[in-house]
Amino acid sequence: MYYHVGGNSTLRGAGVHHLLAFILLLPIALLAESPAVHGVKIYYGDGKVVKIAAAEMPKGWLKAPADNVQVVRVYYERKYSADGQERRYADTIEGKDFYWWSPTKGFGTTDFVAEIPSDAPTVKIGRLLPDGEFLKLYNKAHNDHAF
Repeated sequence: MYYHVGGNSTLRGAGVHHLLAFILLLPIALLAESPAVHGVKIYYGDGKVVKIAAAEMPKGWLKAPADNVQVVRVYYERKYSADGQERRYADTIEGKDFYWWSPTKGFGTTDFVAEIPSDAPTVKIGRLLPDGEFLKLYNKAHNDHAF
């Protein structure tokens, strides 16, 4: 957007108001592009898996056990084809101390309490596992394409 003219950096054309509009409207555009969640699976260190459909949120998230979370797999409504099979797009969230769901921010994880959204109704807590056990759970979750 910037170009160099005689030692001064200036905005090209009447770009100031365009740039300001872009900055102000970008968060709205990003929210509009947020994918619809189909459901979520929570994988625990003891091997338990809790499956929560989008229609069961937030009650399903609130009822799920809060301790020993290892991986959260979020499945979206949008699908794609791979190896002749239809699959849902999904994110694998792992490796942190705290796992949260917020009605405004969706699912997330962090090591810092201060980064948890204020509207998160409850927080799940991770627990350290030996590398081999964690890798086994992670691979199970990450390769689980069916909801």
